[in-house]
Amino acid sequence: MVIDGQARSIEEYPTPASYEEFSSHLKRIVQSSCVQGTAIATAGIVNNHRTVIQSPNVQWLNGLHLAHLTEQLTYRRCWVVNDLEAVTMAELRFGALRDVQCGIVESLSTGWGGCTGLRLNDRDYVIPGEPGHVNVGTHSYVCGCGQIGCAEAAFSGGAVRRRIRERFGIRLSDSEDPCSFLDREADTGAEWALQLYDEVATGIGYGWANALNRNSWIKKIIYTGTFAVRGMRYMRLRIEKTIREHTKFPHHKEISIGRSLLWPVGAHLGAAVLFMQCQQCHDRLTRLRSTKHVLSPDVAPDPKISTGARSVKRTSRKKGDGQNNGRNLVHLRRWVPALLRD
Repeated sequence: MVIDGQARSIEEYPTPASYEEFSSHLKRIVQSSCVQGTAIATAGIVNNHRTVIQSPNVQWLNGLHLAHLTEQLTYRRCWVVNDLEAVTMAELRFGALRDVQCGIVESLSTGWGGCTGLRLNDRDYVIPGEPGHVNVGTHSYVCGCGQIGCAEAAFSGGAVRRRIRERFGIRLSDSEDPCSFLDREADTGAEWALQLYDEVATGIGYGWANALNRNSWIKKIIYTGTFAVRGMRYMRLRIEKTIREHTKFPHHKEISIGRSLLWPVGAHLGAAVLFMQCQQCHDRLTRLRSTKHVLSPDVAPDPKISTGARSVKRTSRKKGDGQNNGRNLVHLRRWVPALLRD
């Protein structure tokens, strides 16, 4: 739970296996608390902060109108955001990206997600991405998205867990985390463990070098996710070496690579920030729709209305030829730019 910009209460559960399991946890939390609304940060592609288009690692979310269902369940407003977008927003506001114009946030956990954080004219922007689904074409593993060759299928924490279980399944109990087993083996100097980390680090290094070569503005790489946080001590040197060898911009040769200052609550904080932004925008649009200047077909627009860089002139239309819609559009062009500037 986030109160006044701080994570005050954190409850952890295994990833729900169904919407019913998720909703039972959520309903209990909301009923026991006085909350303004719900912001959900989840892995996957999210449309319009309402619907999950695809979530390769939590497949029951695919195509789910999650915000609408949650609002019906809780009777409170809900917004949905990609978890890495939420983390990046939090890093721009409260974390390691406060002092840079542009940086990337990469999460290596079950999957591999990433976003670009950008600050222009004192405003923060998050550009979502899916680096884990860049097809590297160097392996035959099937990704959770259904494709073959995704970086996530070979170099994420989930991929490492799968590969360890395939190799040492008999030695691992059902309750033992394969990545914890990998760390213990690496600590003892086991050659296979160090080689696996080196292979994964090389793949991550190539991915980050490619991201840097596409955007010279990037000044920092921030990593998060359980696998990255716990395994970076084995991978950092190889990642840095790979980046130096394959980046083209001189200032990227020794780019700053650091752990998220907000892990593991960055997604919670970013989702709360997004909730307030979406709610404010929703409230403003609601007020605009309630005024006759926006949607009333009975009020004619000004003959010429300035919209900033250019102007919009009213053109005559035949009766019944969408005249009212044209008037409404002109009025929206007049008011929406001011709304966005706010």
